[in-house]
Amino acid sequence: MLRSLKIKEIAIMLKNIIVYTIKASLLPIIIPSLAISLLFLVFGVRSESILGVVAILQLYIIVLQTDISLRQHLVLELQHQPLFEIRNLGMHYGRKSFVSGASRCADAPAPKT
Repeated sequence: MLRSLKIKEIAIMLKNIIVYTIKASLLPIIIPSLAISLLFLVFGVRSESILGVVAILQLYIIVLQTDISLRQHLVLELQHQPLFEIRNLGMHYGRKSFVSGASRCADAPAPKT
């Protein structure tokens, strides 16, 4: 497959991968490391700055645990909401999700009678 791609296309793909990786690592890697390095630059390597680093790392762990728990909750919630598609002779009328006895229907055109 790579032989059929031109060098320009490969360069664009690599550029997109690098840009996406930088955007994805902005919050979990770049911002905390900048805060820690700024703390060391301002106060030097003393006990106060090390305490600040520990506090920053604790906040970082709390944020990551919250993010993971919210994602797990969303996955668990989506597992218990069955989704049914209503079709009639190839026409699609919408999706219904049945949650605790009540039904919700997504926006769909009304059936022609």
